Amino acid sequence: MIQSFSVTVRGESHVRRETPCEDASAHYDGPGMHIAVVSDGHGDPSCFRSSEGARLAAEVAMEQMKCFAEGLQQEREAYQLDAPRSRKLIIDRLIASIITTWRDQVAQHLALNPITEEEWASAGSFEAQYRRGEELAHIYGATLIAMLMTQDFFLALHQGDGRCICIRPNGRIDQPVPWDEQCVGNVCTSLCSDDAAQGCRSLYIDLRREPLSAAFACTDGVEDSLSSLEHTNAFIGALAGDFVQLGAEGFMDNLREVLPEMSRQGSQDDISIAGFACAETLKPLQPMLLLRSDLMKYQAERDRAQARISSMQRKKAYLENRCLTAWGEAADNCRTELDAFMAEYQEVEQRLAHYAAKVQETQAVLTRHGVPVRMRRSHRRPRLQQKHEE
Repeated sequence: MIQSFSVTVRGESHVRRETPCEDASAHYDGPGMHIAVVSDGHGDPSCFRSSEGARLAAEVAMEQMKCFAEGLQQEREAYQLDAPRSRKLIIDRLIASIITTWRDQVAQHLALNPITEEEWASAGSFEAQYRRGEELAHIYGATLIAMLMTQDFFLALHQGDGRCICIRPNGRIDQPVPWDEQCVGNVCTSLCSDDAAQGCRSLYIDLRREPLSAAFACTDGVEDSLSSLEHTNAFIGALAGDFVQLGAEGFMDNLREVLPEMSRQGSQDDISIAGFACAETLKPLQPMLLLRSDLMKYQAERDRAQARISSMQRKKAYLENRCLTAWGEAADNCRTELDAFMAEYQEVEQRLAHYAAKVQETQAVLTRHGVPVRMRRSHRRPRLQQKHEE
């Protein structure tokens, strides 16, 4: 049985500054359909109603996805999705409907809630345009990931950053929605962009030929808390294992406890995770998914140990160069500290080898049962400039 879920938590930086959460999420299980949505409001001060924009985006996408799925069921036009040309036209209409409806909702909200003096002070370089009635949707700017699963197909729509991550029945974890190369560092595409409809990416999977065990949509607070996209995939795999153990309601309760700490230790940003999963098809993969997560955790520990060793080695070289005649005590202390870090590094290496062996054992068992296991390496997100403070 497929069950959907969604959780949004307020980021550490928002808690500290007493600012509202700018993320939103939603999920729905209905006759013949499962829907999951996340939206991330922009943190730029000129987008001073982005929290409202994200809420509206989640609500609009949810309703439009429902209407879309119900329309296909009632009109029996689902067969048109099999043909690439008609599929593109149908999906393009859905994208246009979501964006147009979101803009209409934004305009209605603005008409009922005029910009306050306090908000004008946040407008910055956009104030002149806003006062002329231009680019007003920018005030509500937000990203969107909306996913729909029926018995026959999976559809994902993606505007802006964040990640859509799928888990296959053979254990493969990937991010199949093409990345938007305009999303660099702190800059990303948005529902408020003039070319939002053209810039929205989509993914269609025929589940009759290519089944899925789970799909997760995450705002960028998740990947920005982790060291790499591979680590992000492994983290999602571990969450899938938790879903098998806890069920949908227990899983969401667990996320509400885990994600605030993730934000504190990582991105400091709001975090939203939504999706749907089938516990029956995930259960055979659970040992491998959890071991893969452990392996990534110990690799991260090893990397941190290596970085600390490198730092201590540089410190030692600095002391030697600056204290050629009187460095005895300082160098001895540095050597002692370096030896301690080397011992820690060797211990992490041993633990890493131990978990790598466990992963190989699990993969061997799965292979003997005819389940191929392979992780596809995701492309790495470019990072060229600093994020806006959120």
